[in-house]
Amino acid sequence: GEPQTGHMLSYKARGGEYPDSEHSQLWQMTVHEIDSLISMVNRRVVENLVAAGALDGLEGNRAQLTEALDLALKAAGKTQEDREKGQISLFGGGDGPSELELRELPEVEEWPEREKLAKERDLLGFYISSHPLKPYARDLQSFAQPLSEMEKQQDGYQLRVGGLVEQVRKLFDRRGNPFAFVTLEDLGGKGDIGFFRDAFTNHEELLVEGETLLIEGKISERNGRLSLVADKAMRLETAREELTKAVNLQLPYEEVREELLDRLRILCERYMGDCDLLLHLKNGGEKDAVVRSRTIRVNPCDDLLRGIDDLIGPRRTWLTAQIQAPVVSASDEQRFRKRAAGF
Repeated sequence: GEPQTGHMLSYKARGGEYPDSEHSQLWQMTVHEIDSLISMVNRRVVENLVAAGALDGLEGNRAQLTEALDLALKAAGKTQEDREKGQISLFGGGDGPSELELRELPEVEEWPEREKLAKERDLLGFYISSHPLKPYARDLQSFAQPLSEMEKQQDGYQLRVGGLVEQVRKLFDRRGNPFAFVTLEDLGGKGDIGFFRDAFTNHEELLVEGETLLIEGKISERNGRLSLVADKAMRLETAREELTKAVNLQLPYEEVREELLDRLRILCERYMGDCDLLLHLKNGGEKDAVVRSRTIRVNPCDDLLRGIDDLIGPRRTWLTAQIQAPVVSASDEQRFRKRAAGF
């Protein structure tokens, strides 16, 4: 609230820093500062500050800070009570730190990332520390079209989109058959998706707010408004494994050196799998020369993709659900194979 925020701003404006010690910073902050505001600050206020990330600069994770609140606020209340009674020896007259000051944060694992972000969204109306779709950014780029492009398509156009389920409205038609409208949010916009008949029956368990989905369907225009009528859906966390047929790398031909290709080969051999490895060579022509590795098939896991990014740079790697046939002239093939006999 405004009084609590005003106190914090006033304290910081005076150059204040919450005490730092080898012990819990939350404990120190609570005992020494919140006690002066105990009449205005309750557990809910501080709990919301923790959940919103306002106290991330303190020692411990958000789950630990939340777990410690009851004891910390109790200590703050006791401090205020003692001060009102004139019993201030708790922090001023002993030979060393008090028992309260020596308490440690409880050993509690951090909340799951999805829960942590959901709390931020509930309290602030937006995400602040990350985004639930951030781990799937590459998958969305590879396998889905942005939701913003739905408005540009025509009735009947087939497309695949992905994102976070923001809202689910389950209804019944005149015959009593269930269906649902889902509001999906990606990193750039929102769109409405209808699940009817078999699509609803087959995927009802996925239609949960907070779920991350990849959805295939057709554009439908009704009453002047475009929406997507779903045919299939899957969780984004399984989409890469289910859809990826090839891992694609793009390099200008002049960067193709034996040393680099050897390092790529060694990296890829650590993550062998079932997907083709395709190298797209930019050679100044109208089309890239596309070379498929003869010896390596890979698993498109995050560790492999991060390793490739480290070797050749970001935004040069993508995944595809189809395998592009090699497109390379005889002269390009000969030049390339001289440099990468083992690739």
